[in-house]
Amino acid sequence: MNRMKKTRPLTPLELALLGLIHQDDRTGYDLCKIFETTPMGHYSSSPGAIYPALKRLEGRGLLSASVEKVGSMRPRKVYSLTPKGLEALKAWVTREVSHDDLVWRLDELLLRFSFMGQLVDRAVATGFLRRLAEGTAALIQGLEDHHRTMGDEHLPAGALPTGRLALEHGIGAYRNLMEWARRSLQQLEPPPNEEQRHG
Repeated sequence: MNRMKKTRPLTPLELALLGLIHQDDRTGYDLCKIFETTPMGHYSSSPGAIYPALKRLEGRGLLSASVEKVGSMRPRKVYSLTPKGLEALKAWVTREVSHDDLVWRLDELLLRFSFMGQLVDRAVATGFLRRLAEGTAALIQGLEDHHRTMGDEHLPAGALPTGRLALEHGIGAYRNLMEWARRSLQQLEPPPNEEQRHG
């Protein structure tokens, strides 16, 4: 009996490449420079990772490549997004914000949001921010509940309250994220009089 082979999920690096190439057709060299000189390097600045990722994306039909300056000493292979690649990119950026995303994939959440500008309408972007703010608020509540149980009186004699202090940092970081999401939401939501004009 033939079983359909399950498609491997795209890696954060592959998704970042799709997002960058959607913004503008680029060569592998262009992409390496972006990863080397921006915070995108978090995903990889190594040509040993980027070029194989481009080849995989091309092999899956998500990218197409054309060669420019064919007769020159340095021909350029320029990558562009295919319709299938655009579909995959849109599916990723519009995916629901989950609890696991907030706990384990914060950088990826912000990367998804950064690519939304040319991919989705205002309602999708504001919906994403609203869910991000609500999910972060719920997470903060749970962390603060736990924090209240971490009184220093429970520590063994001579032990430092490093766990409590680390948790306080985490709560502060999530609070900053929540406040940023709310501020961004205010900037992206249309003014009330504009909604009335279109209503």
